[in-house]
Amino acid sequence: TADYYSVKNAAEARAVLEQSGKVAAVFQGHQHVNAHKMIGGIHYCTLPAMVDGPPPDNSAYGVLEIYPEGHMHLRGYRLMATTQLG
Repeated sequence: TADYYSVKNAAEARAVLEQSGKVAAVFQGHQHVNAHKMIGGIHYCTLPAMVDGPPPDNSAYGVLEIYPEGHMHLRGYRLMATTQLG
């Protein structure tokens, strides 16, 4: 669904990603929130800002673990949420 931070042609962009059959996840920022949606078989993760105030408490970072079976695990630190993908 479109919102203030979505690109105007979001549906068209998602269609290109879906038709490729090669995209498992999209990581995006700008909204400064932790969010995860599965749309058309692709994980869409919105990540908080790396720095959103005085460090260290207002920082966000993570490590993406990719497993041979195809699932992914985003291990978040500080303000970034830990998320299981797939």
